[in-house]
Amino acid sequence: MATLFTQAKAGEPLNFYTEEWIPFNYTNEAGNVDGYTTAIVKKIAQNLGTKVVIKLQPWSRALKSAQSAENKVIYSIYRTQERENLFKWVGPIHKVETVLWGLKENTFSIRNLEDAKKYKIAAQADSAYVTALENKGFDKSKILTNHATQEIEMVIRGVADLVPLSILSITKLNARAKEQRRKGHAGNVRWRPYTTLFSDDLYLGFNMETSDATVAEWQQELDRLKGSPFYKGLEKTYISPIVNEANLYR
Repeated sequence: MATLFTQAKAGEPLNFYTEEWIPFNYTNEAGNVDGYTTAIVKKIAQNLGTKVVIKLQPWSRALKSAQSAENKVIYSIYRTQERENLFKWVGPIHKVETVLWGLKENTFSIRNLEDAKKYKIAAQADSAYVTALENKGFDKSKILTNHATQEIEMVIRGVADLVPLSILSITKLNARAKEQRRKGHAGNVRWRPYTTLFSDDLYLGFNMETSDATVAEWQQELDRLKGSPFYKGLEKTYISPIVNEANLYR
């Protein structure tokens, strides 16, 4: 799926890659790529007079796509130490709290990350979640990696106990539970955020072959947008409603 935006001044378009992740990047009801970070990408492109192509892919593929050639960009990505030299960075875009979600009915005795290390964790392959778990001393044998959304199913079915996702992922969690109920694989699923795994900022990651001038131009325009009515409006439209919903589960 791709969407074209604005005409470039010259040269090739910038190709942006990301995954389905509400509220930052997702396919809306009209079939278009939407979301908080997507809106920022489109606004900067418009202001700079740059043509961009946006593609939604599974996360592992998006990572590989963005690293394959110049003028390719991945977005809504955590800037981890392990990824530092893989991209040229523009940001930060938004700080996100990542928590360990589990089924409320399990009533696990988890007060902190040390307590959580006793349980099996289902995490998306090639994600910052896996890196964070390993860096924080979780037993690798208890980290079960899988593709996006399948890790949620693993928790619903009892294959794993917890799943690391942002506090803003409650929409995704509930949608997956509803799908599993429809298939007869789940009852009345209720979620609970047991403890925080980490809080970190999202960025745009430009391919290392992209010119420094292009990266600097995008950083400058992002900095200019911050604090503007446009930026504040995105927070109200995309972020606040989900934060309010997620807080009901704490």
